[in-house]
Amino acid sequence: MKQMAFWFVFAAAVTALGLWPTKARDASGLLCAQVLVVDASKGEVTVEADCGVSGSGASLSGALEDMRAHAPGELFLDTAEHIVLRERAWYLLPQAASCRALRPAARLARAGGELPGIEELRAFLQAHPPALTLAHAYASLLRGEPVYAPQLTQTEGRLSLAG
Repeated sequence: MKQMAFWFVFAAAVTALGLWPTKARDASGLLCAQVLVVDASKGEVTVEADCGVSGSGASLSGALEDMRAHAPGELFLDTAEHIVLRERAWYLLPQAASCRALRPAARLARAGGELPGIEELRAFLQAHPPALTLAHAYASLLRGEPVYAPQLTQTEGRLSLAG
């Protein structure tokens, strides 16, 4: 019994001190998404991230899993600060709002028409963050209230966020 208690205390001490062997990670293989653009067409959902990774599937969670599976490194979606739902993908709002892979504090925008490249989109959204978060959208959906997301449009080569 004393010997078993010793090994239990030893394992607890090793774990507490961080000496337990863990999987090493190369920092160059970490992919941190900041902007996700979600689109849907003909029953297929596509997600594009500003870190150069994209995925597709029958649902939002399927597309996110496809992104992770095909990422050239370890993809972090919980770092996404902005989520843009295209008009054709607006019906995915309940899936996005309740998705545990996405940050509840991520800012949400709705987009119609043509959009610039994702790098320009990221710079614009960081300078002009939408007020609506996924958590607020989720709360509105739970209360049965409509969700009004700011509209992201490109007019005469300039982006604007209205609403």
